[in-house]
Amino acid sequence: MSIEATPSWSEMQLPTDVDELQKQLANALRRIHELELEQRKQVSDEAASGAGQSVESQAEFTPINEADSTLRRLVQRIAMILQADKIVIMFYDRETGELRAIPPAYGVDDEHLNLFKVRATHGVSGQVFRTSEPAIILDATTDSRTDRDPFALLHVTNGITVPLVIERRDDQNRVIDRTTIGVLHALNKRHGGDFNEEDVRLLERMARNVGSIIANLQLYREVVEEREELLQTFESLTAGLVLVSAEHKISQMNAAARAIFSVGPDCIGKQYDQVIQHDAFKEIYDTLSHGADLR
Repeated sequence: MSIEATPSWSEMQLPTDVDELQKQLANALRRIHELELEQRKQVSDEAASGAGQSVESQAEFTPINEADSTLRRLVQRIAMILQADKIVIMFYDRETGELRAIPPAYGVDDEHLNLFKVRATHGVSGQVFRTSEPAIILDATTDSRTDRDPFALLHVTNGITVPLVIERRDDQNRVIDRTTIGVLHALNKRHGGDFNEEDVRLLERMARNVGSIIANLQLYREVVEEREELLQTFESLTAGLVLVSAEHKISQMNAAARAIFSVGPDCIGKQYDQVIQHDAFKEIYDTLSHGADLR
């Protein structure tokens, strides 16, 4: 529920654009809440099913606020299992048309990671991204597929590249949609060894969990960014606006409303009648709560 707090209560009318803004803001808040609840439920379900699950399978059910650290641990585990000196995740950037390395990585510092990018139409990275088929690189210095990859930057000698694919399933757990969002590199086999088909299968399996975590993180960040943009617009409005939840708590109050009611930002989350001691506001709130029209 939104209430516009203006000096003239009898003339109060909610503009259509402001009404749309509060709907969008409420929707963004709801989407963030749903994402967090879904992640917590997945963790609870996983714990109830038994602690014997692998690290890789547990990663898919990690709460969103722990996803970064879980992804880092998963990358380290991939390096250990495959005996790879370097692990690099590349995410497809729609705006630039590039595959760009993103943290966390293993065996690569931030400076080099920021430079590690390639057009999605170039190199073995682009090939794997476009075809969703893995590739083994036995010798990066002679393999023509790697000519446009930035492998020289990391002194790559050999490696495996697999697609990062996220799957959408129906109620019967059948895959109904597959989207490739990037690629995953395991580079430079330790002790001078070569990667083989078994390494490919292992990396493909773990890449599913990497892709799932990245997709959830990306969605969460996009929703948070949308929420922040809406909040900035909400805060800058000259009309005083108060959003009150179904539990009668203040969920948002912009600067103009805080000035009108002489309250601080700490009012968020409190019962509205504990914050706003104004009979006219309570009368309007009660009227709106019962679905009546103020006009």
